[in-house]
Amino acid sequence: MKKKLLITLFLITSYKSFAQKLECCNSINEVAEKLEGNWVKKNEDSNLIYQFYFKGEIGGIFELKKEDIESGRIPLKSCQPVLKIIKNIFGYKIEFISMSGSVKGRIKHLDEKSFTLKIRGNLVEYSRFEN
Repeated sequence: MKKKLLITLFLITSYKSFAQKLECCNSINEVAEKLEGNWVKKNEDSNLIYQFYFKGEIGGIFELKKEDIESGRIPLKSCQPVLKIIKNIFGYKIEFISMSGSVKGRIKHLDEKSFTLKIRGNLVEYSRFEN
């Protein structure tokens, strides 16, 4: 009996550590709404802004320079990656699909001002760009 209890507790604890809690979002559309907009990588001295846009669970991402956003010029590039929001038992993921393949990242944290994405074992933190 003690073994079953220990195994059950272990499984519940393991599930909670893998699961994600996004208090802000209960659906794919809510995640898309929170992600839409301009983001910069935290703790990175870069001139790049990542502009996310969605229509339902499918969207895209533009990689722009800060000067382009501030001046109102947005250069058009072909073959932008397509984004897809996926929900599974562990939470929400973003799949980046491009001509060279696809990669999935798990959303670890998401709120109005920041989000954290785990891609290939690395945590990437973003903060909302305010111009």
